[in-house]
Amino acid sequence: MFFLQYEKNEGERKHILCRLGLTEDKILLKHNYDPTDYNSLEVFDSSLQAFIEMSISDVIFIRYNDIRYFVLPN
Repeated sequence: MFFLQYEKNEGERKHILCRLGLTEDKILLKHNYDPTDYNSLEVFDSSLQAFIEMSISDVIFIRYNDIRYFVLPN
């Protein structure tokens, strides 16, 4: 589990607890996944109990084991 902070459309920053290694059945959800779209990040939000897909450019930092990893723009 790790924490992730990202910026929403209105400039609001949100901090969520996420999990790795979970999968969802994309065929049942009729969600088309394009593996060539590398700019998207899909995480499981533990508080909402739902998968969230966001742009990697919206992520500010990822915190894991009390270490923050900031995402820098190109």
